[in-house]
Amino acid sequence: MTGALHFQVHPCAVQELLIDPLPEGASRDGALYPDGTRLTDLKEVRDLLYKMQRPAIAPNVRFFIYTFLFTFKLLIAR
Repeated sequence: MTGALHFQVHPCAVQELLIDPLPEGASRDGALYPDGTRLTDLKEVRDLLYKMQRPAIAPNVRFFIYTFLFTFKLLIAR
């Protein structure tokens, strides 16, 4: 919409992350995975995505619980 970089993902549907290495000449200060990586541990993947999304969703909320009635195949796109 704005032409600016954006980020959107639904962590409950993600099973692994492939992270590209930083481009040559980019600052590596504070980078979690400057050389790139493949994350396959489900808890690590979802925790990372949660940390990335949470500030934009509700920057002043520390705890948020969302519950819903789950039904089989609820998250499968048709």
